[in-house]
Parts: sequence; C-alpha cells; structure tokens
Amino acid sequence: RRVVQIDPGFAYGHHRLALILHERGARDEAIAHLESAVEIDPDDVFAHKDLALLLDAAGESEAAANRLELAVEIDPDFAEGLYELGLLAARRGEDARAEELLRRSIASQADLADAHYELGRLLAARDDLDAASASFRSAIEHRPDLAKAHRDLGAVLATRGDGESALESLHEALRLDPASARTHMLIGVVARVRNDLTAAKQHLELATVLRPDLARAHAELGEVALRENDLRAAAANTLRDLVDV
Repeated sequence: RRVVQIDPGFAYGHHRLALILHERGARDEAIAHLESAVEIDPDDVFAHKDLALLLDAAGESEAAANRLELAVEIDPDFAEGLYELGLLAARRGEDARAEELLRRSIASQADLADAHYELGRLLAARDDLDAASASFRSAIEHRPDLAKAHRDLGAVLATRGDGESALESLHEALRLDPASARTHMLIGVVARVRNDLTAAKQHLELATVLRPDLARAHAELGEVALRENDLRAAAANTLRDLVDV
C-alpha cells in the first residue's frame, strides 16, 4: 500500500498489491487496484488477464471475456490469455472456438501443460480418443506431476480397452493425489471390468467416503455387490451339485 501511496501512477505497484489483496480475500479491492493498473498501463496483458480472472470469479464472465479479448488483441501470441479465453469458451459450450483458442495457446507456448490437458478433455468428450491420449501425454511431458492428466489418460486408455496401461496411469494419478475420489472410482471401475472385485470394492468404497455425492461410485459399488452375489450363488449351486452327486 505504501508504494502506491507514494506513487499512485506506478502500475506494477497496483498489480502486485491486487494479487496480495486477492490472496487475503479482498477481491473487490483487488479488482479496483487492477483496474488502476490497466488504466495506467493499458498494454500490460498480464494485468488484463489477472483482472479478467477476478471478474470471472465475481460472476462477471462477460466482462472477463472482454478483458481477455483485449489482452490477445494487444498481443495475439499471449498464450495465457488465449488459454483462459479457451476455458471460457468451453464453459459456454463453444467447443470449436475453445479448441481453436487452446491450439493457438499451445502454438504460442508449447510447454503450457494445462492447455494440452484442456485440449485433451475436449477431444475425449467428442470420442477422438487417439488425439485426446496424445494431448494428455503432452501435458504429462511438460508437467509430470499433473495428476489430473494421468487420471484422464487412464480413463481414455480404459475406454480403448487397455486396462493394464489404464491402471498404470490411474495409480500414478493416485500417487500424486491420494485424495482424488474420481481416481479411486476409475480404478474401481477398471478393476470391476477386469473381475478384480476385491480391488474394485476397496477403491469404490474409498471414493464414496471421499465424495459421498459421487453417484457413479455408489452405482458401481452396487454392480460389484451384484457380481459378488452372483459368484456366491454360483458357488452354492456348485456345492449343491457336488452333494447331489
């Protein structure tokens, strides 16, 4: 605060103060200082981007989009701005535009792992599994600790029928993020398909503990219970047949 009091025209001071205020939960004051920063230095694309993120968090998605559009107009190769615009487009259901923006972001900054990941999600949603797999692998290449990329790669591999590779990816995701209910659920699903009912039950139960509202995990647990009951019934019938003999 002292810096901007001494020099109210110091754009970087307003920007840094805004980030500190945001961390402390003072979002409205942070927005005000970022607005001062971009008024003083209209070409600071990072300030425009940070202002857009705070506006979006405040529910002003249209203002956020406009601010990001301005940032990429100032710098058409601004990878982070293109990435954030891509996320907004995806949230609006504008998948073609989201893909275009994410690809532009990657073209500008090839090591932007989150852009590779989000592109993978878009491609997986339209069942372009080979391309989705490649995008998730690119995300992992640039950020090996990105748990969600390992997780979603595992989901794609499982969908393609490669259960063993899927489990490798999913267990790596779980190592990186042990509290991920979705990862536990996916491991449970793959284990059920592979008829490993003990592992399936263990991971699905953990998923429901971590996320009691995860409906699919509860449904999959029901499938495991049915399978176990079928096996018990089959075993009982076999025993009865042996007794009859």
